[in-house]
Amino acid sequence: MIGTYKADPFGTIALREDGKFTASDWPEFNYPDKPKRTGGGSGTWELTPENKVIETADDDIVLSFTDGKRVWDHNFDHWSEGFAFGVTGSRDKPRFYRFTTDPDVCELHTLRRK
Repeated sequence: MIGTYKADPFGTIALREDGKFTASDWPEFNYPDKPKRTGGGSGTWELTPENKVIETADDDIVLSFTDGKRVWDHNFDHWSEGFAFGVTGSRDKPRFYRFTTDPDVCELHTLRRK
């Protein structure tokens, strides 16, 4: 999972071997009409074991911002210092994804390893 992941239209996450990450050009994920940027941040990341269930099936990679940045939680109902993505793809070409709105709408924000 180590590496830099970039999204379209924006958002970059760099995962380091020491369990830390930096995020830049961070998107506001609850953007049904007008996506916007909310800056960057940094913190720690964790890959959730396959047999561990957090709150949703999309919590494979958990980012914990330790620099004071606050983001919408995975349900988009309150601010949080953490955020999670689902992981899909292959070992060679992993992708992180997050629903941008209601999952029934099937709009995804996807980050691909560069």
